[in-house]
This record gives sequence, structure tokens and C-alpha cells, in this order.
Amino acid sequence: MTLFSGLLILLLAPEFFQPLRTLSQYYHDRAAALGAGAEILARLGGQEPVSSAENADDDAGVGSLTSEPITGSGTLALSSVSLAFRSGHEILNNVSLTIVKGDVIALTGPSGGGKSTLLHLLAGFLTPDSGEIHLFGKPAGTFSFGWLGQNGFLVHGTWADNLRLTTPDASDVAIETALRNVGLGPLLDSREDGIFSKVSEDGQGLSGGQARRLSLARIFVADYDVILLDEPTAGLDSDSEMFVLEALHKLALAGKTLIFSTHHHALLALANRVLLVSGGEVKDV
Repeated sequence: MTLFSGLLILLLAPEFFQPLRTLSQYYHDRAAALGAGAEILARLGGQEPVSSAENADDDAGVGSLTSEPITGSGTLALSSVSLAFRSGHEILNNVSLTIVKGDVIALTGPSGGGKSTLLHLLAGFLTPDSGEIHLFGKPAGTFSFGWLGQNGFLVHGTWADNLRLTTPDASDVAIETALRNVGLGPLLDSREDGIFSKVSEDGQGLSGGQARRLSLARIFVADYDVILLDEPTAGLDSDSEMFVLEALHKLALAGKTLIFSTHHHALLALANRVLLVSGGEVKDV
């Protein structure tokens, strides 16, 4: 084989195998979609009306951890919650915690300490090995909440389409107001199509910070009482960080219950309560 033939084969090999790589990608995407669909159907089919417990005394659990958390309509409560992803390695060990409605909670601690896991448990994405979790008297997974992960979730369509994912009947005015609340006003004004500007699943046409803020605007439109955020400022430039901080401050002033994981000093300062998640424990700092 000559040098020319060898180089030609090397150049053609990726193109030759491209259909197989594409098929593999679509196969995995299909499997993920089927798995998610089955989980959604199971949750929808398994939900039962949950009667709210009687309102508890708001002063009973403010700013404290307790072995017997309040499960009333004014609190979020974990009672003796444990979770281990493998034997002998517990992420959370017999954790009991009470969070009062309207609290702004910052979860901090070492990487891998369980901050994201705790958020996923509150969201109902994970089920604890033991213990119970209630949000305002309802089991985790049956209560509507706002969510912002480390990677903003977008769908192919317009900005308005993305904000209407959780609130289909949102008006154009409400959508524009939400976009301005997260600091996207100047960008909105610069776009000829306004809220009907196009965006792809990977956020093409937006910076990483703008895409994250577009996802955050969805929370303003939906008007959730509980908002969970996993490292909301991670990987953002200073301008985007400032806009996200201002947006979260507005939500806190509106009386929303915010729970977020972070190492960011400004976010820690925003919280009225900081919890250290480490070694299977959750402690007030």
C-alpha cells in the first residue's frame, strides 16, 4: 500500500462509518426517550390525590434541623431519608430536615457530597432507599416546581415556544416580561422577531449564559412556589452571573421558596440559610 492509498483510506474511513455512528446516536436517543416516556406514564398513572396535612406552627421549625420534621402545607420536610448508589457508600444517611415556605436555601459542600442528589430527591427524580419527603404536605414527585439544571433545557422552535412548555396559555406580554426579568431585554429588543426569534435545542444563536437565562425565564412565566436550581451560575460569564443573581433576588422577594446548590459567594449571601451537604449529613452552617 502506498502512502497516498493509506492517507486516502484514513480520510474516507470516517465518512464510511458515519451512517453507523448516526444510527447508534439515534438508537440511544430512542432508548432514552422510551425510558423517559415509561417513567412519565408510570408517574401519571400512579399519582393519587394527597390530602394536605393540617397547617403546622410556622415557628416550630424555622432555621433548624429536626428529627421529626413538620409535614404540613407550610413546609418542605425530609424525615430520616437515606440513599446509597452502591453498598457501603451512602450519599445521604438518615437525614431529617425542615424548610419553611419562603426560605432561600443554599446547599454547599464538596463536589460529590450529595448536593445535586438532595435536589433530585426533592424534585422526585430519585426515590430514597428509606424515609419520606413532603413538599407542602404532598409527596415529592406530586408537587409542581420550577427546575433549572446545570444545562438549560431548550427545544427547537421560538423563544415563546420554550417558555410555553410549562405554561401553554402564557400571553405574549407575560413572556416578554419574563425575558426582561432575567436580563434578556436588550437582546430581545435587538431581534427583529422578538419573542418569536428562533432557537435550536443546543441554543444556537445564544451564548451559554443567554440560553441558561432563557430557561430561567420559564420559571417566571410558570409562577411556581418552589424553585430548585443546580449550580445556577456554573460556567457563566460575569455579566450572565449578575443577571441570574438579580433574577433569583426578584424571586426571593416574591416569596418563592428557593433551594439551590452553589459555591458562589454572592449566591450564598442571597440565602437566609446555608446548609452543608457532606459525608451523608446535612448541617446548618
